[in-house]
Amino acid sequence: MARADQQALLDLQTAAAGVCAALGDERVAALTEGQYAALIDFAFNVGVSAFSNSGLCVRLRSGQLAAVPAEIEKWKYGRVNVVETVLPGLVTRRAAEVRVWLT
Repeated sequence: MARADQQALLDLQTAAAGVCAALGDERVAALTEGQYAALIDFAFNVGVSAFSNSGLCVRLRSGQLAAVPAEIEKWKYGRVNVVETVLPGLVTRRAAEVRVWLT
């Protein structure tokens, strides 16, 4: 396996462990495969710490699964020349995560 592939796998494992730590094994076990995959992708992209401290995680911990797509979609901003702005790439990525969540 190429070094980049090994690093990607390690990063995904870190994201998965972070999702489990933030939500707890029982709550993770209740998720569908698509929901779990979407959360891993999200945590991989924003970082486990940001995921763990997000409104998205709060909603998940309180069982508000219907609110998850809207929470994911909030994460579309980035800084361009010190101005926070909507980044089209993040809009696309969040839409993909929501599609996976809903499968």
